[in-house]
Amino acid sequence: MKQLVASFVLGSAMTVFDTAEAVDYPEETPFVPTPMEVVDAMLQLAEVKKGDVLYGLGSGDGRIVIRAAKLYGIRAVCVELDPLLLEKARKDAKTSGGSHLVEFRAEEPL
Repeated sequence: MKQLVASFVLGSAMTVFDTAEAVDYPEETPFVPTPMEVVDAMLQLAEVKKGDVLYGLGSGDGRIVIRAAKLYGIRAVCVELDPLLLEKARKDAKTSGGSHLVEFRAEEPL
């Protein structure tokens, strides 16, 4: 079993920013969701396998961890500071049917 961390490690070099999808948060860097085709490519590149655990640090709307849980049946932990994004992630996980595989944590940075 390996543990994966989805954050800037995977996301920064591969994220394609689409300003039409950006959610504007005053006084903060805007949240820009990673396109699903990029999420799929990132998970494939990470060679995600059954039995892995994926940690999404600063996981936004949870799309990476939710997608990994749905496609690969792995456990995932979604860690997010923003309560609105965390709420959206929880709703999306329920809708996708993968909420039993994803743990959601509201965490403040150290």
